[in-house]
Amino acid sequence: LGVMVERASEANAASVKELLSKKNKAREDASIQLLKMCEQLDEDRSGKLTFDELQRGIEENPEFANVMALMDLDERDLGVVFSMLDSDGSGDVQYQEFVEQLQMMKS
Repeated sequence: LGVMVERASEANAASVKELLSKKNKAREDASIQLLKMCEQLDEDRSGKLTFDELQRGIEENPEFANVMALMDLDERDLGVVFSMLDSDGSGDVQYQEFVEQLQMMKS
């Protein structure tokens, strides 16, 4: 009986490890996809996004709007989030920073 319990425990640990690995892979894939979307939204090709570019993205890009909705962000929330991310007051945020911070908020 002890051997069976131990094997079941080992199998469960392996299963949890596999689930975590899949979750991390899905998060990495989502980051890559979101970075590509950010590049599409970057109208002036500056490598950064302005609030206006993000807002237009939600209004005009259904895929981006869906991703934001999955993260429980709508147009009203976007202004608050952008202000938090634009801590230096430059009026823009880098793609990588935007994606990383969104994922941290979601976690």
